[in-house]
Amino acid sequence: KNTGEDSRKLLTITSTVSDMVMLNQSSIDYNGVARLWPMSGLTIAPGQSVRFAPNGLLVMFRDIKSAFAVGQKIPLTLRFEDEAKPLTVMLEVRPLVPAAAADHGQHAH
Repeated sequence: KNTGEDSRKLLTITSTVSDMVMLNQSSIDYNGVARLWPMSGLTIAPGQSVRFAPNGLLVMFRDIKSAFAVGQKIPLTLRFEDEAKPLTVMLEVRPLVPAAAADHGQHAH
């Protein structure tokens, strides 16, 4: 969320776990086919919130250095225009299907 009075422009996203981090827009077309469009940047207006989610904005890691494990913390560094210091956030790797992971090995007979 941009709590400031000026628009904020995201210029780059980097991570120590990947050689390339890309910002993409995702959507499902009328045929049910998922489409991705690379984005060169993102501007967040004052008071605007941005959420990364399926069928929306996505961060894509290319050429990861090792496979991600559920529970692992992934650093993501965001560099904004006119900011001397980048913002680093930690992402938690979660299972693709949370209910399936919770039921793993706990089947009723």
